Amino acid sequence: MDTKISDLVAETKSIHTNINDFRRFTAVKDCLNTIPARDQEMLYLWEKLTDWEDQNRRDNVCFFGFPEHGEEADVKGSLKGLLPYPVGLTFTPALELQRAHHLGPAHQATPGGPRPLIACFLHHEQAEHLLAVVQTHDPYVYEGQKICNGR
Repeated sequence: MDTKISDLVAETKSIHTNINDFRRFTAVKDCLNTIPARDQEMLYLWEKLTDWEDQNRRDNVCFFGFPEHGEEADVKGSLKGLLPYPVGLTFTPALELQRAHHLGPAHQATPGGPRPLIACFLHHEQAEHLLAVVQTHDPYVYEGQKICNGR
């Protein structure tokens, strides 16, 4: 009789193990079934992030050839003073930049010229106005450097 009980206990343990394995399998299967919906959600979020980054960068203009006057120099102030100079640009409202800086470390300047400069305009219309005017005039030349935009 003891062998029958021990066999019954062993069989019960085996059944419990199978039930637990089935529960795990069902949980994994349910999780796998949600992957397509999560993939769609991730794709949507990725597209939204990319669109947001594109909109955030639309006010940036990259310039090549602007002179460097040391790392401590007020790049934003210098750029605001130099931009209207070559072609007599006027800005209404007054030209406002969120930020401006040279790209990369100073020791990586291209041979024969300063590092590229990127400026983020506070008003998108001012960036567009500048680019339109620059495209219709001879190239900017300042301190012997041809200045062009990289947009």
